[in-house]
Amino acid sequence: MRVPPPRVLIGSGLVLLAAVAIAIGVRGLGDRKAAAPPTTTTTAPPATTTAATQPGVGTTANGITISGARVTATPFSATVTWTTSAATTGRVSAAFGGLQPTLWSSADGPSETHRATIGGLAFASDYALDVSATTTDGRRADLALSVSTPKPDTAHLVASTRGTSILLDGQPFFPLLVWGQCPSAYADLVAAGLNLFAENPCGGVPAQLDALGGSALSASVAGESDLQDPSVIGWFYPDEADGHGLTGATLPAVPPSRSTGRLSFLTLSNHFYSQTAPLAAGRAIYPGLVAKADVVGFDLYPLQVMCWPDRIGAVYDAQRELIALAPGRPTFQWIEAQAMQCPPTGATAVTPATVRAESWLAIAAGATGLGFFPADWTGVVGDAVREVATDVKALQPALLADALPADAGASALRVGARELNGALYVIAANPQRVTAGASVRVSGLGDRELRPLDGGPPVTASGGVVHVTLPPLGAAVWVAPPAGA
Repeated sequence: MRVPPPRVLIGSGLVLLAAVAIAIGVRGLGDRKAAAPPTTTTTAPPATTTAATQPGVGTTANGITISGARVTATPFSATVTWTTSAATTGRVSAAFGGLQPTLWSSADGPSETHRATIGGLAFASDYALDVSATTTDGRRADLALSVSTPKPDTAHLVASTRGTSILLDGQPFFPLLVWGQCPSAYADLVAAGLNLFAENPCGGVPAQLDALGGSALSASVAGESDLQDPSVIGWFYPDEADGHGLTGATLPAVPPSRSTGRLSFLTLSNHFYSQTAPLAAGRAIYPGLVAKADVVGFDLYPLQVMCWPDRIGAVYDAQRELIALAPGRPTFQWIEAQAMQCPPTGATAVTPATVRAESWLAIAAGATGLGFFPADWTGVVGDAVREVATDVKALQPALLADALPADAGASALRVGARELNGALYVIAANPQRVTAGASVRVSGLGDRELRPLDGGPPVTASGGVVHVTLPPLGAAVWVAPPAGA
């Protein structure tokens, strides 16, 4: 028998706009240890914002004056406006969690007035921004700003999907999920970076919403009496519906996404995966189940359900099979974070390294959401969850961008790549318990320099190939900034 694993993700998002606190400061690189748009489930109305009340700020360098810089933020974006003393091209970068800049947005130019928006930011979060202005002869001035995105108004959020991404108020959102926890644990889980909570066994949806207070989002479960609460952002179908004999025709009814601005989520067992035994009903049931959900996920748990200590790479492979089963839909995977059915020590133990490796294996394969289950993890595993959450929030809209072709040849490494606003992101994870390297070929990489997300020494690609080596169960993300950044 399988331990009932977690469930699904989120949805939702009309926005409550909000002004942001803006602070000026000196920013350097943070050192830390490490196509045609698809149809949307719901069309979110355009978000409005309130202009910042602080006076515009500026700086002068290399004969260029930046003045009147202002930041306006919604829960999911930041817009910077500024003027320059001469015609320049402009760009804004954003850094999160003490990491290096990971997101960029360009302003129109050459011009003396500029406006740039970085979308897909995490709500209720602090970002360091850099405004750059560059003249045609190469002179450049930079201005450091900071912004705090506000909490969303959960009662008015609109959730939708576009291709393989979830959108909140039209902005890309990467859910980091937790299931079945009581409100007494919420403060620690929010502090760890988790942003979507479902199934409260200690008081249901009302108690969950009260305890979260907008610091994270909430989802209901099909059959709960509070299914219509406007502050939930979506509904989960019964967990592992395939394992309970349900089909697309027999799933319980949930409110329609198009008219509610909320989403339906489905978690499958691992029996859709070609390397597991099929259920008695066979694999023909899966297309019908997938067709009923806006967002589809699964749980594999190679260590603590399958007892596969040497097959952690199945996290990547099964994620790829789920994406093929649910094309054009957001997908997610639950990551094992505590002992369940297999020996809690030895080769099947859940450790910080396995949490990081499984998380990045799933993302490299194309997952656009992660859950961590069970959530009563130990301290060191919690540290790994927090680190993954920080990295995901730093990269959120990039991780939800269209995948680029990436190949590690015959190496055991699993890789993925994304491109957003001129920046390129390379993800690699080592599912083995020995060091592994690879010559990773990425479409469009050329001869660019890539900076490790953890602040280590950069690497340079040659002819679209970059050579990487990862320790046992290691994972890394490299960022190639846009030209001139």
